[in-house]
Amino acid sequence: MSKHRYLPLIVGFLMTGAPVVAGQVKTAKPGEQVERHVSSDEKFREWALAATQTDEVKRVKVCRVENLCKMRYKDGQTPRTRVRNLVLPLRYESETSPVSEVSTRQVRQALDNLRDKRGVTVRFIGYTDDAPLAGRDESIYGNHVSLSKALASRVALAMQTTLGLPPSAIESDGRGTTHPLASNQTAQGRTLNRRVEVEFWYDDPLQALPEEPQLCPGDADEVVTRVYDPPWGTIPTLALSNGQPNVPAGYAATLRRALSDVAGRTNPRLRFIGYTRNERLDRRTSSVYGDDIGLSAARARRAMDVVMQDAALAGAHSEHEGRGYVQSDDVVNAGFTQGEESFVRVQVVYDERLPLDNYDNVDVTRLTRELSPKSPYELNVMHITVDGKPIDDKDRSSSDVQRCTDAALDAANIRFGFDTLESKARLAVAADPVAVAVSDQAVGPPASVVRFRMYNNYASFIARAEIRIFEPPQSRQAVPLAIIAMDAVGFAEWQPTADMLTAPTRELKYLLRAYDTKGNFDETDARPLWLYREPSPGVAATGDAVPPGLLAAYGESDLERQRIPLSGGTVKVQGAGIPAGYTVWVAGRQVPVDPQGNFAAEEILPSGTHTVEVAVLDAAGSGSLYLRDLEFKRKDLFYVGVADLTVAENRASGPVDLLQGDNPLQPYDSTLTGRLAFFVNGQISQYWRVTASADTREGPVKDLFTNFLDKSPDSLFRRIDSDYQYRRLVTMAWSRRWRRRSASSTSKRAMATTTDCGATSRSATRPMNWPMSIEASTAPTHTTAPKPPRVLASAGSPSTDSRPSPERFRVMRSSVALAGRSTSCATRTS
Repeated sequence: MSKHRYLPLIVGFLMTGAPVVAGQVKTAKPGEQVERHVSSDEKFREWALAATQTDEVKRVKVCRVENLCKMRYKDGQTPRTRVRNLVLPLRYESETSPVSEVSTRQVRQALDNLRDKRGVTVRFIGYTDDAPLAGRDESIYGNHVSLSKALASRVALAMQTTLGLPPSAIESDGRGTTHPLASNQTAQGRTLNRRVEVEFWYDDPLQALPEEPQLCPGDADEVVTRVYDPPWGTIPTLALSNGQPNVPAGYAATLRRALSDVAGRTNPRLRFIGYTRNERLDRRTSSVYGDDIGLSAARARRAMDVVMQDAALAGAHSEHEGRGYVQSDDVVNAGFTQGEESFVRVQVVYDERLPLDNYDNVDVTRLTRELSPKSPYELNVMHITVDGKPIDDKDRSSSDVQRCTDAALDAANIRFGFDTLESKARLAVAADPVAVAVSDQAVGPPASVVRFRMYNNYASFIARAEIRIFEPPQSRQAVPLAIIAMDAVGFAEWQPTADMLTAPTRELKYLLRAYDTKGNFDETDARPLWLYREPSPGVAATGDAVPPGLLAAYGESDLERQRIPLSGGTVKVQGAGIPAGYTVWVAGRQVPVDPQGNFAAEEILPSGTHTVEVAVLDAAGSGSLYLRDLEFKRKDLFYVGVADLTVAENRASGPVDLLQGDNPLQPYDSTLTGRLAFFVNGQISQYWRVTASADTREGPVKDLFTNFLDKSPDSLFRRIDSDYQYRRLVTMAWSRRWRRRSASSTSKRAMATTTDCGATSRSATRPMNWPMSIEASTAPTHTTAPKPPRVLASAGSPSTDSRPSPERFRVMRSSVALAGRSTSCATRTS
């Protein structure tokens, strides 16, 4: 039997075996959410800053605390209930827009549905967009709050007249530009924000509140305005003469006294309310002010401008509004009282946080406590959350907290990603200065101080690190001239002695060696360090500031020898827009931030469950803490396959055989073509990784496996159709020369390794524009063999680079059909 007869069996085994292996591991499907519930029974390893919470330092754990409210009705008070969304908001284009018949019909129907309730009132609340006021609106109202109150008041009066409601059944208020429904950046969004909402209230004596703390009402961040009634007397009104206010002597001093009484309240201010007598406006007045509400608002603003010019009210805040001919402060009890005089009433008002749904007869006690995630089985069946925040149940699951954290990070312009299948080590070191002055004087310092800084992305696997200094020709296995230990944050200092320099100059080499707890070590390649003679070298600057030269190693990798075994996954964090003077900490380590506020960090963590902290702190140490729970499993696979079959049929009349000639590639009347391909990459245990791929290429079905082993993978990326790319980041590094070397090297080290191994990278979130250069090698984790030359798969011919240092390779989006010949890899380190 020829070898070609075995090919279908081999390929069939690979294509059916890969899904079977992958099926034993739970993997995220395309489009599936990244947030996964992590049981509280798991032991989380937290990677965060040390807790430093004092009165001066305030650090907020985003999405890790919950605000609850404990509520009870006041004794002797009748509970009232608010009903929203029974009527669509009333839209308007101008302040004089009429109330539509549809809105009137909806309000009438809602009142009819509530006819069995007691004490029903209809409340109209006006909102505006944030477009600056101009022309008539600016001159009459001055601000959006006054405009929204006027709009709501007009709608309330019109609805009362149309429906024939008693004055006590109508209320109105305005809240300006607060609580927009859409963005004010577009015309459609501004149209949605210009609205008057309708609420219905009624007495509900049987309503009860739970004893346990509950979610605070959705409008807990709103405020309600209170009117101050001075115990020492009332504030007189301002009479009007020909539209001008008559301000009595000492009036400003009276207002200042009332403001001083509420100085400790929130936003104390003066409110000027204009009223007109109930009479028909002449044609000229109506053309200027529109109606009685516009006229009264203009008079209130005129009175405010006159009174606020007094020096006694310097620094005080004020506002104004007009109520037309309705002269009643207590509309609910007194109704819309119509007056026969025009005047301006001045009040001292302040803000308070809105109680439970604006219930004045409810005591609300707000509680803030740390959040404890619960099992999904303990939550309600209809548990609804929006970006991880519950809207109907105070409890949250672990996935809810993760989603809330992801949304908060995205709002802060920070991208957080993690990948179980990637653990590429980085180790580098930088020195400042690289040329050290040594003194020949008997007094003073013998030499300048050299400062070293280490960069690595697998600190959790490193127990200690040291700088080793050698002569250039000296072997690295020999005893070094000096060994300098690194501190816990990766810094070291070294001061040469005068006897180390016997000539004008001397060249040395330094490298970084990092150890794990078992004595295995990784080393960087050697870097030059020069000593030279100088009469007075001076003293190196000391302090907390890091010299810019020490940041040269950040994000780089100079690994020359790697023996520390790595397992687990990689966390990548990058962000932008960090304010000046702020610091960023990722997994408990400070991250450099460039002058534009950008940063990037990468950290390899072992298998297991982790809580990774991203902290953005100001100079005092206060700021926001984002804690993200995640899990790196010991088994994780990524696999994908393609099966393509194309059937075509043609019809022809005439001598087709004469046209196509002898031995045609396809029959003229029908064709049957196809393609089979798959790729699998993953980790099946702590030290075992598997990579396999196969691709028959497009062709006749009968010839799919013809010369299958001779299909070269060199032109892999040239064969891929960009219109059918699979949206995964797939990184391929392939070397024929390394295949020949690794066969003998791995056999000596008792490693079971096959050839043509690729590497894949899968991000748990959206792909990141990683700003640092990414380097990779196809060498096994524990090998010390020389680095092979690289053959980089690209759109042109493969290029070879025989340098021993790791090569940067390009990351390309590729199709799911990845290899031109069957390849597989299973590596086991001894």
